[in-house]
Amino acid sequence: MPPVHAIPLVAAMALAAPQVPQGTPDPLARPGQRPDQAPVQDDRSTLTIATDGVIGIVGPRDPLPGPEASAGFVVDVPCRALGEPAPTLFLDDGQRSVGRLVMGPSGSRWKHPSMPPFAIDPSRTRFLVMSGPIPPRAEAADAIHLFNGDRIEGIVETVDAAGVSLSVAGADGAAVTTVPIDAVRAIALVVPDRPRAGTRAWLTDGSVIDGSSIRWIGRREAAIEDVASLPGGPGRILRSDLAAAEFRPGSIRPLARLMRGAAPPSGDPVGRHATVAPRRGAGTWAFDAPTITLEGPVRVECDPPGAPSRQVATVRRSPTAAHAGSVVVRVESGGNEAFRARLGVGQRECELRADLAASGFAIELLSDDGSLVGDCVELERAVVVSTPTQP
Repeated sequence: MPPVHAIPLVAAMALAAPQVPQGTPDPLARPGQRPDQAPVQDDRSTLTIATDGVIGIVGPRDPLPGPEASAGFVVDVPCRALGEPAPTLFLDDGQRSVGRLVMGPSGSRWKHPSMPPFAIDPSRTRFLVMSGPIPPRAEAADAIHLFNGDRIEGIVETVDAAGVSLSVAGADGAAVTTVPIDAVRAIALVVPDRPRAGTRAWLTDGSVIDGSSIRWIGRREAAIEDVASLPGGPGRILRSDLAAAEFRPGSIRPLARLMRGAAPPSGDPVGRHATVAPRRGAGTWAFDAPTITLEGPVRVECDPPGAPSRQVATVRRSPTAAHAGSVVVRVESGGNEAFRARLGVGQRECELRADLAASGFAIELLSDDGSLVGDCVELERAVVVSTPTQP
């Protein structure tokens, strides 16, 4: 049975957030931003994603659409994980809060820079990490991971200035052990998955926050209403701190989650070329969508989106690949070609927009000139938009 936390979790740790394992998104950072730098204020346009998948552009001083006309929006710049992430708390529904612990008369609370402090709920907390990678998910018992590589399993009872106390089963029954804070690298707690609801916002500091809606306050600020992890009030943030938002759960999905195995492309004799499986980048873009690297010639089958949808991505090549040869990127859906673009010599990028049927689809990268040297592209901002109002 999963452990029962006998005493409310009181945290008093100076945390430094981890690298992120498979299934947990990486923090976001702007290209070129050092880990110790605050987000840079700039005049970035915003891409809006309508409920039919049509992409629009909104200027940095223009009002952004709401859920009645949009599936979501995203700032027009790729975001990737760079350097050491900031201190972070991970919850059971995919939310994460980059911030710090603050001490008070009644114990410690979690503080995001843009939101009031809130009590840490052990029944909702999946990870607390001081340093290094996130540990494996706790399945049968809570686990304390130490800096020396050891792991202690049991039921975490308290985390306070004295250390982390947990009940550990032994031959003579359970005994409470307290581990000094400075020895603890990470804590993993047993919590079940919780489905998300409402609007999800990705912030430029790497936080992922859910609420009932986003309310605009003028043109420079926004309030995330009814924040799920913050009872008692909205979170107020600058518009420049918003990386992306999804108004309906599941309406904007990372393409990487739908990708299956790789095979030789249509018409390519089996065995003529080696087939390389798609690679996911270490960092993630908004919507938790990693950069995907394709090495051609290759055909990648994808799971059915389940409803008429639109695939959206930016196709980019490195300068070396762009000058080495020409490639063709195509998408096939419902037995028809939904997209085809040729990137000639010297051409580094194009926008991919493909209308998909509810059935499965495939992405192909083909050589256009017989040379395989330049047959490598990256898919950034790669998502599939599916909503009930999709035509």
